[in-house]
Amino acid sequence: MFFGKSISRQKLSFVTASALVASVAAHRVTKLLQSPDDEDETEVIQEHQKLSPSFMNRLAKKPYLESFIEETDGTRPPGVPQTLRLMTVDITAVREKGLGSSAECHASPNEFRHGVAAPKRVHVGSEIEGEPSIDIEQKVWIRAFHQCYYNDSADTTKKLGIEIMEADTTSLNPAVLRRMHSLIRYDHGKYARRKGRQRLETKTEGETAEDLDSVDQQEAPWNQHAWIEEAILRIGGKVKFGEPMQAVKHQWLNRWRKRESSYRTTVNARKGAWSDLFSYVDPAGMDGATCSQEESSNWASEKPHAVIVNGSVLQQRLPKALRLLQQVCRENGVPLYVLHDPRRWGGNTHETLGDVLEDVRRTTKKRIVRNSLQYTAGRRFARGRQMGKLETEAKWNLREAQRKANELLERSAVLTSRL
Repeated sequence: MFFGKSISRQKLSFVTASALVASVAAHRVTKLLQSPDDEDETEVIQEHQKLSPSFMNRLAKKPYLESFIEETDGTRPPGVPQTLRLMTVDITAVREKGLGSSAECHASPNEFRHGVAAPKRVHVGSEIEGEPSIDIEQKVWIRAFHQCYYNDSADTTKKLGIEIMEADTTSLNPAVLRRMHSLIRYDHGKYARRKGRQRLETKTEGETAEDLDSVDQQEAPWNQHAWIEEAILRIGGKVKFGEPMQAVKHQWLNRWRKRESSYRTTVNARKGAWSDLFSYVDPAGMDGATCSQEESSNWASEKPHAVIVNGSVLQQRLPKALRLLQQVCRENGVPLYVLHDPRRWGGNTHETLGDVLEDVRRTTKKRIVRNSLQYTAGRRFARGRQMGKLETEAKWNLREAQRKANELLERSAVLTSRL
């Protein structure tokens, strides 16, 4: 009897734990499928939290930066860009409610169309040779580009102050598909769908399993790989900010080099001058550089100043995208802000969008002022190199003076002896 009671208690505890895990999983799935757009619509952003479109212009007029204009022979302090560049992912509230009342945003006429990258060949049904296959069209990540203007009171003209690139992951996974693994093997044709949509096994009259598999494969997010390269290029500044992606010209050359790039880079690394041959030159260049200082088109001038992500929608449609964005932003030194993060090991960087905008303004100002001061005053290595050069020149001049003095003394001694 004692062993029977212990076994029954173990079964009861196991059943209770299983029910608890199932309830927690159901709650997590329900919370994941809920759209956070309702929270964004009801959220109120205070006026002091909004981004002013004249932010960069006012920053360039600060007394501690304006004094550097004469030293660099320019019309703007070095390192202060013309516009504030933002990238948003699955969140439009930044453009709709996060800007000041003086902002006038206009959509760019640039067309961000799908199918620029080469399609991906996928087998329908089993992957046996001879089975039918389809080409999956590769979709783009950035779908809109907005330019926000403001009225300048000095010359009564409209000036560009903020540029916003908006990424949309809805087209990458419209059916919210999920992979399902069985204990024996993985069947790529069985997907879990949102809102009780029909699975692959349910067929209508006249449809075959291959037809349904073809539709599912076209909507599957794991068949989309070009958006990853696009995110890396745009956050790294390898493509001009707000410019549509362009396909690689010579695809055969990439195959010969064993590269799998689909898009072409339009911004090159900064080329150092002959004077920088023995010093460190950042290949990304300097943000806000003018033509008189260095090349205006460089990686740093095309990077976004901040990336704002709606974590709930992104995790729902592309489960591994948040981790990828964290890695890419960390490598390129771009601040990443996450709202509505459903991951247990993750977390929101800020509670509300207003807090995010305040931090964006504060962080961007700090980074721009630091870069401007570093460019004007010089880096440690550059200052040390200059001091070493001055010391060498001083030693050489002292030796030359001593040599000439000794020659004069010798000549005077010779003349004295002759007399």
